[in-house]
Amino acid sequence: MYCDSQPLPLFHRPTFMQTIDRRDPELLFAMLALTARFSGDVALRDYREDDLVEASRAEAMQKVYEGTVELSTLQSLCLLSLVDFTSTLDTILICISVSANMTQMVTLGVRACTAAWQ
Repeated sequence: MYCDSQPLPLFHRPTFMQTIDRRDPELLFAMLALTARFSGDVALRDYREDDLVEASRAEAMQKVYEGTVELSTLQSLCLLSLVDFTSTLDTILICISVSANMTQMVTLGVRACTAAWQ
């Protein structure tokens, strides 16, 4: 699977791995939450995605609350949005279904109103 810089280039590629050990916890948790399910590493399977997401979100929101937001905080929030987007297929399908049903109802309503005026 190729996903470098997709859909957002959040990191400076040449120095990213050189600085991984100095990254903020919220970023590391967000990265694990996004990538752990694709790893073959048995140690990563012990982590629950929800726990990693919550740990990252708590760290990031604490920085927002304290007014100490850094680039890593924004990177973490972007990664967390990707986790939410990619892990909630059921939610996405429900939204699509509801949208389609609402569109059909509006279309039927317009037809009914048009027929009543004729």
